[in-house]
Amino acid sequence: YSSTLLDGVQKVALVGHSAGGGLAAGAAGFMTQNGTFDKLAGGVMLDGVGFGDVTPVALAKLPQDFPIYNLGARAYYWNMSGTTN
Repeated sequence: YSSTLLDGVQKVALVGHSAGGGLAAGAAGFMTQNGTFDKLAGGVMLDGVGFGDVTPVALAKLPQDFPIYNLGARAYYWNMSGTTN
C-alpha cells in the first residue's frame, strides 16, 4: 500500500480475526520497513493465524515492547498447533 494512505492519521491499531490476524501481524511487520511504524499504536490478533512462517517473521520485526495481543483458541490445525499463540 502507499504510505500516503495514512496521511492525516495520528495512530492506527491493526485488528484481525483468523487469517486477518495474520494479515494484521504481517502489515505491522511491513510498517517497520516502509516508514509508517510510528503511526502504529498496537495490534490485536483474534485467534490469528498465518501461512507458513509469515506471522513469526513479521512479529520478529517488531520491537519487544510493541503492544500486540493474541486471543487464541486451543492448539489446532489452523493456528499451527498453537505456534501462533
